[in-house]
Amino acid sequence: MNFGQKTTQFSLDECSPDELSKVITQIQKEHPECTLVKTSHVRFQCSNLSLEDLDAHSKGKLNDFVAENLGEIEYSLDALYRAIVDECQRKSRTTDIAESFGEVLKGRAVTRSDAEDWLNRIRDKATAPTWDEIAADIDAGFREKNLMRKEWHRYCIEALNCNVAINVVRTKIQKHLQSDINSGMSLMEIIENIFPQVEPLAREHLAPISNERIKVMITYESCT
Repeated sequence: MNFGQKTTQFSLDECSPDELSKVITQIQKEHPECTLVKTSHVRFQCSNLSLEDLDAHSKGKLNDFVAENLGEIEYSLDALYRAIVDECQRKSRTTDIAESFGEVLKGRAVTRSDAEDWLNRIRDKATAPTWDEIAADIDAGFREKNLMRKEWHRYCIEALNCNVAINVVRTKIQKHLQSDINSGMSLMEIIENIFPQVEPLAREHLAPISNERIKVMITYESCT
């Protein structure tokens, strides 16, 4: 839609007859059962994001938001931005029928809980140790340890942009950390205890996946 020179908030019923007709026609084309469009309920707000360089401007806004809430903290801005874009796209494709306006917001909008989840992921990444800090606790052969090192660096970035499948496995690991692990266990004892319990689920949801990748996921959750 091209709403001309409108630069502030406005509702659909403030539009010109031609603009209004285009919107109503399109709504009824997509939803033939629609007999009434409540134009006063459809509102628009002009954004200050640049159309010419949307990604760069959005990343700048996002970085300001993180700094305002968490202070100066090290994280992958690109990974976080991809996570938010992916979540927005996922929600825009939902076909669930909402029974209330609250369910519409929860199902299709980016909510406060979404933002808090992203901030928590950044906190987790910031509290995760470096590979050098945990390498001495990894009792493995040279090849396996080297593969785990590579997976660690990769996963510390990917943890900001977890998809549904990764979150399923992470949740399983977290549950076992809470119920099966005590404070006296070494890191390798934790890995050896949890690995057989999460391996089948990891292979089901994340195939193909290496043993080293699964062990790194367990290590990450243990450290954060």
